[in-house]
Amino acid sequence: MKKLLVVLLLLVTQMVYAELPEITLDICNKLGGQLVLSFNNCSNGTEAMAIVGRSGVCCLTPELAEENCKKAMGYILPINESCKQLYSELEIGSQGKKCCLPRAGAVTHQASTALTSNFTQVHIGIDKEECNKLQGYTTSVIAGCKEGYYELGPLEEAKSGICCVLLPEVKPIKPGLGLVLSNFMHKIKLAFIFNKMKKAQLELSMAEQKLGLMKYYLETGKFDKAELQAKDYNRTLERINKWLSKVSNRDMEKSREKFLERIAEFEKKVEEHRLKLEGIKDKTIKRLEAKNNTNVEHIKRVFHMIEANTNTTAEKLLANKQRAILRYKAVTGKNDNETERTVREIENKVGVTRYRAIRAYIGLNSATKALILAEKTANRANNTELQQKLRERIEKLERVKENIKKGNYKEAEKNAEMLKHQLRIQQQEEGNVGIIGKTKANVVVQSEPPIPPKQK
Repeated sequence: MKKLLVVLLLLVTQMVYAELPEITLDICNKLGGQLVLSFNNCSNGTEAMAIVGRSGVCCLTPELAEENCKKAMGYILPINESCKQLYSELEIGSQGKKCCLPRAGAVTHQASTALTSNFTQVHIGIDKEECNKLQGYTTSVIAGCKEGYYELGPLEEAKSGICCVLLPEVKPIKPGLGLVLSNFMHKIKLAFIFNKMKKAQLELSMAEQKLGLMKYYLETGKFDKAELQAKDYNRTLERINKWLSKVSNRDMEKSREKFLERIAEFEKKVEEHRLKLEGIKDKTIKRLEAKNNTNVEHIKRVFHMIEANTNTTAEKLLANKQRAILRYKAVTGKNDNETERTVREIENKVGVTRYRAIRAYIGLNSATKALILAEKTANRANNTELQQKLRERIEKLERVKENIKKGNYKEAEKNAEMLKHQLRIQQQEEGNVGIIGKTKANVVVQSEPPIPPKQK
């Protein structure tokens, strides 16, 4: 009879508080709350704020602190936004905010995908206006991006929305006599060009052809030939980097502004080339993963080897640009603001800014995914020290986003790569190295398990 009365009392409590959120006992404790059998048993200064399954109700102070929300694996949202599925919401005093807390279902069924409060609070994503500026379009996660489009990241405004952009593509090139003749003509032209910057530009056009041939081999499943072509392509990138390292003051045009324009045009081609590489990598890996192809990990290594050199190319070009800007300021007598305005006008005219922004968002998106993987490990291990490190990483991720908002796209991409490097080191310390990629001086190098046998 006594047990029956307790059950009836709990049923009445749940009927009275049908509108209250449901949380777990552990979360009630982390919120600084007290579990009581009935809503009438809350002590002075506290109220029944949530239901704890069939155990009773959780009594909390009406002024819930953000800090307690984070401790309880919750995250903060503006009062007018909705918490994601399997999360309950509690208002945070009169601050115009709410705390989203995981229900029992979220804790038990989504433990492997749940994010800590600090990470969810960052709201990593791209807004619709920015997506449109980048000539992209928005759609739902379920619908996915159309064929040929790249998923740039989640939308800030909609939890189930994504931004899709069309990346520049390189056409697959079949091996043959035409390609042999093109290589021969390229070597002849290169021999009669003495300006190092122009040599680098000519080599980049050759790299484009070699990337097209590599794409052809990847699409036809000839992975051995694709890898050999990747090495040849990589050697071309190394030559580009060599010429950029040797650019002298003599190679710069007498018209300083004209040389700034030449660098901006070259940078656009480099960024466009890197996006073409990103598109090929994304499609190839998705196709191989869909078929459970054993070559997928090996192909990832090949792409990271190439990305190492394309990142170096971007860095060396940036160094030349900074040197050219200093010369421009010295010759024209313009101050920093005037020079910056001139450079920005040139870059907008050439169209390099859009490519930079896309690269920055790709870096943000990949760093976010790497952080989620690291966070899963920390949550499963219940390691407080590791979780503290992740909070520091989250702050760095926020800075990446701030750089993007300010238009500092190159800085954002650089910081995103550094963050991925730190996460990789962290995984090494745990003895759990994953496929995040290692960055050395902003150069991505893959750290992977042993190469599996290739499929032929």
